[in-house]
Amino acid sequence: MLNIIKVTGLSMSPVVSCGDFVIVRRTTRPKLGSIVVAIHPKYGQIIKRVVSLNDKEEFQLSGTNTNSISTQEMGWFPREACIGKVVLTIKKST
Repeated sequence: MLNIIKVTGLSMSPVVSCGDFVIVRRTTRPKLGSIVVAIHPKYGQIIKRVVSLNDKEEFQLSGTNTNSISTQEMGWFPREACIGKVVLTIKKST
């Protein structure tokens, strides 16, 4: 199943920018290096890159923008928090 999500915020800029749309394929098994959309209990829906996986099927995320919420602040995500993997980015028109 695919979802279309409009990006808000700058945490993945310049790779994915505020106002872009992403096509997300549903998965609960994120892969290292993939850009995913996940749900965080404090920050809500976020889009970040998977930077770490562990043997408990948890993952950590990081943004590309230096002002992004840090990996340490977000902590580990259970795999069920993953909405899906970004498979296509549609850049906003300028």
